[in-house]
Amino acid sequence: MKMVYENSCMEIKEQYFKFTAGNLAEKIETSVNLGMDMNYSYGMSDILNEAVSYDEDNMDAVLINTEGDIVEYTFKGEEKEAERLVPIYSPYLRESLDGEEKITDIGDIRALIEPINVGDGYGYIIIMYGKDILFSINS
Repeated sequence: MKMVYENSCMEIKEQYFKFTAGNLAEKIETSVNLGMDMNYSYGMSDILNEAVSYDEDNMDAVLINTEGDIVEYTFKGEEKEAERLVPIYSPYLRESLDGEEKITDIGDIRALIEPINVGDGYGYIIIMYGKDILFSINS
């Protein structure tokens, strides 16, 4: 029973993360279509902070432009940056950026990858969280 409960909780929480990431991707797509340049971080931090508002201490978000460069992220401080940037630059994650929505594991971190359709290419919102966050947060 406990395992079924934990799996159900995990699925529901990840569905919420996917829904949130999808909404944020739509906001960015709309902004870009209205003339905002995705390569500038102005205003993007507010959008990314929405992604991590569920649990700001345990979740982080990253915006990657169509060239694969990091535009903005929610984590600040040298230690946190070092911890979270390593997975973003990992070849495994970079190979996963193929225009599809997915959840992938990178060590102790789970990454929800949400593509942002921008003209002929894709940018991405990546929401990162520890695997144990799914069981530590009470809805």
